[in-house]
Amino acid sequence: MGEAIKILRTSFHAFFLSYHTFISTAALLVFPYSIVTLLSQSSSSSSPYLLPAISSRLWLLFEASGFPSSHFFALLNVKLSQAAFSFVAALPLGATSLILAKASVFQTIHGKLPSLASLLRLYPSLVLTYLCNSFLVLAANAAVLSLLFLAFNAADVLDLASSSLTLAISVAGVILYSLVLAHALITCNMATIISAAENTGGYLCILEALVLVHGKMATAITLALPASLGAAAMEALFHCRVIRPYSESGGKLQPLAILEAVSIAYSYSLLLVFDTIITCNFVKSCKSEEKDDVHV
Repeated sequence: MGEAIKILRTSFHAFFLSYHTFISTAALLVFPYSIVTLLSQSSSSSSPYLLPAISSRLWLLFEASGFPSSHFFALLNVKLSQAAFSFVAALPLGATSLILAKASVFQTIHGKLPSLASLLRLYPSLVLTYLCNSFLVLAANAAVLSLLFLAFNAADVLDLASSSLTLAISVAGVILYSLVLAHALITCNMATIISAAENTGGYLCILEALVLVHGKMATAITLALPASLGAAAMEALFHCRVIRPYSESGGKLQPLAILEAVSIAYSYSLLLVFDTIITCNFVKSCKSEEKDDVHV
């Protein structure tokens, strides 16, 4: 906990007291990604045809796999549908503006002046790491769903299926899914920073991130909480202030709602920049401790 507080204090100092022009530039760079992410995460009203199609196919897959009909899987279906749609919608911008913004944050934190030429030199490594990160998140989701599939079908085969056992497996699935996905997302964020630091891409950055975070997952999750809670709050605010009035007005967007949408998306961009600063400082701390261990 002490290490997490120290990193958060350093990150707050860097965000609020330094790099004012840089933070604004990085936030503007990631702004298109924020808009697309908020629109895709808000509700099915932003995509009335594609999201229901994804949701229905996922539900058919759950039923074919033997998953019971429960509130947990209904909620999981909705969340997975939104995540899949958001990933596809934001993929082009995630592979361009997002990773370039993260690379510029890293360079500034380490005393370098970001330039278009330096970012373009890093881009091949960054985009390769981004694609590998995407496969890692996909594999994490598939692994948890596979374990749930085995658990529920084993209960059926052994004739142990009951409402209490189904509830117990569902609760365990929620906990396992949350931990696995948090671990995967933290590893992906660290891998991107490592890729920017070493100008290498692909699975090697992911492996290095896994080595660095080994034994420090509690600290990593603590550091990820501010951005996670902030992102959830921004998405809820965007839905309440922009998407819901748009739906209730029959598809008409008022000028004030447009201004609010831009403000919320820019705040979301600042949150992504802040999260990247935290990740940079965490990676720096992990590498510093690794060097100290080697010297000892």
